[in-house]
Amino acid sequence: MDIYDIYKKFENQFIGYLVVQHYKSDGKQLSKKDIHLLTRLSFNLWNRKRDLLSSRYMATSGTMFAINRRTAVKFMGAYLGNYWASYCNLNEKIGLLNITSDDYGQKNVYVGLCDQGLEEITQQMYKELEDLYATKNLDKECA
Repeated sequence: MDIYDIYKKFENQFIGYLVVQHYKSDGKQLSKKDIHLLTRLSFNLWNRKRDLLSSRYMATSGTMFAINRRTAVKFMGAYLGNYWASYCNLNEKIGLLNITSDDYGQKNVYVGLCDQGLEEITQQMYKELEDLYATKNLDKECA
């Protein structure tokens, strides 16, 4: 399994879980824009963990933004830019997200998870990425 297979599996589980939970709560139908926002959130959760594991700029930079992004990965959230109203409207429908603008205001909103099922799906994806990067590093050491 490669890194993009992990993402597609995670995205399908993540959005599928949200849609099923929303269906069970008899809420308003999710729009195409809502699904796009959920896809964006799932991609950012995956991408930030991947960046952290691959020692990109986040892992080495000591800026406050990099520190906050590493902390967001630890607590399964992501900074998603100026989408405050969109994510608030989405959260009114599904109620499974934690949205805050304490760090950077509404210009870079933080979206976290408030559901045990979503957290378990995200933790499983994190574990798969960590295992993949561990085997890559082991292959480099053995070569």
